[in-house]
Amino acid sequence: MGLLPDNDKPQSTGQNGDHALGGSNIPPTSDFSIGDAWRTKAFWVLMAALGLRQMGQAGMTLHMSPMLQDRYGFGAIEAGGLISFLAVMGVIGALVAGVTGDRYSRRRVMGIIVGFESVGFFLLVLGDFGFVYAFLILFGFGQGSHALNRAILGEYFGNSHYARLWGILSMATTPLAAAGPIYAGWVSDSSGYGEVVFAFMILYGISAILYWNCKQPSSPIVQPKD
Repeated sequence: MGLLPDNDKPQSTGQNGDHALGGSNIPPTSDFSIGDAWRTKAFWVLMAALGLRQMGQAGMTLHMSPMLQDRYGFGAIEAGGLISFLAVMGVIGALVAGVTGDRYSRRRVMGIIVGFESVGFFLLVLGDFGFVYAFLILFGFGQGSHALNRAILGEYFGNSHYARLWGILSMATTPLAAAGPIYAGWVSDSSGYGEVVFAFMILYGISAILYWNCKQPSSPIVQPKD
């Protein structure tokens, strides 16, 4: 009958592949097979965006306390308190990202959030003590938006093979997430955390561009059965 939950109205699709802004963004989806999803540009772009961001996120999260102490002169207890603040910002970020992602293009919401995280890293590069707090707000807020990756995957490729597609993304991006802390430790031992922060700023910037340009793929062509 074309009915939707909570009396929501169907959303029209724009020329750029995004669904109309405003109201409830419940787009029609097509169920992609593993092979169909594998052959789309969107799947690879999403994988790259997610992997680069996770590399920077894992590296910075693990090295946050020593970086705050070594580069900015915080004590161990102060650094621990600031790290706990990230969790608070993550809760706020999850709520805001969820509501915003239901109303606007999720790829663009993620692009903006990750872009602001890159700005936060830039503030750390400047090295000013006061910018640390601005970074923690932006970085913590961004960590809460991770659920939008799952929402984008379901929106783009449907639910029939969702679990396996997410498994493929996780398997492909986990090596980058594991490499982030190793890279941060290796570089900081030789050159300090300044170069680490700069490198992660670049990773987040590239990730933001990829998210922004990760357009929804066309529905797969179903071959007629004989």
